[in-house]
Amino acid sequence: MLEGGKALKVLARFYESLAHAIRHPDSVTVGEYPYPYTRATKIEPVKMISDEVDAWDRAFGITGKVIAARAGLVAVETGIPLAELDKVTYDNRIKAAKNGHIPNQDVSGSVFYGGKCTKFFPFEADSMELYVQPHAVFGKATEGKTLQTASLQLRFYVKDKDGRLAVAVPVPIKHGFPAYGQDEISPGAIVVPYEPIAASLSFNTSAGAERQNKLEIEINTGTNLRMRAGVHDVETIGKIRIPNDDGIDVFFGQLDRFLKPLGEGGKTIDDLFQTEGMVR
Repeated sequence: MLEGGKALKVLARFYESLAHAIRHPDSVTVGEYPYPYTRATKIEPVKMISDEVDAWDRAFGITGKVIAARAGLVAVETGIPLAELDKVTYDNRIKAAKNGHIPNQDVSGSVFYGGKCTKFFPFEADSMELYVQPHAVFGKATEGKTLQTASLQLRFYVKDKDGRLAVAVPVPIKHGFPAYGQDEISPGAIVVPYEPIAASLSFNTSAGAERQNKLEIEINTGTNLRMRAGVHDVETIGKIRIPNDDGIDVFFGQLDRFLKPLGEGGKTIDDLFQTEGMVR
C-alpha cells in the first residue's frame, strides 16, 4: 500500500495542522466530551476494500485475530452510527457501568449497549466485514494555553454478514468497570465495540528548525502498532528516514486513502480527512 512516499505525504500534510495548532492553540476548539481539553475528528468509518484487508492481514493477520477472538464476541443490532462508537464506549464503560445504570427490566438475551438493552446474537465470522476509521487528535493543557498531545490513529470495527456490530463480551462488572475474558456472557452485561488491533502515531507538540525530524517505532506487536514522530522543520520533512516495516507501510497507506488535499484556510484537523464517496 505504501507507494510513492505516502508516509512522507501524510507527515507533511499533518504537519500543516500540527504547526498551526502549536502556533495558535486557540484554534483548537475543545469540548467536554469524551475528554475535556481534547479535539478529535469525527469521520465516518469506511468498509475496507479487499486490497486493504489483504495488506493488514500480511502485516498483522487482522482477519485471523477476529476469528481467534470470536468466542469472546457477540453481535448486536444498533442504529448508532459507527462514527459515534467512541462516545458510546465512553458512556457505557465509565458512566453507565460506574453508576450501575442497569435497566430494571428483563434483560435475558440482552446486553447493555448504547444506553439501552439490546438483543445479542452469536457472532459468526463467515463473510464478516472490517471497517476502519481515521482519527486525528489534539489535546490541550488544562489551562488551555498550549498544545499538549497530538496523534493520528486508526480505529477498527467488525460487522457480521447481516451488518450487526461485533462487541466484546465482559465478565461480570467489578468496581464499575468490565473485565474482559472468555467467560459466558451475562444477561445485561455492558459491552463495547470490539477492535482487533490498535494503531497510532504520536507527535511532538513543539517545533523548532534546530531539531531533527524523525519517525520511530515504540511498540510493534501482533495487536498494537505505536509510533512517535518528531516533525520540527517543514523544509526537511522529505529527508525523514522511514523504518522498513510492513506495519508502518500499511498504516500510512491506509491514512493516505482518507487524506484531504490542503485547501485555503484548511489547516485544522477537521479539514484533514475526507470520506465522501467512501461510506457504503
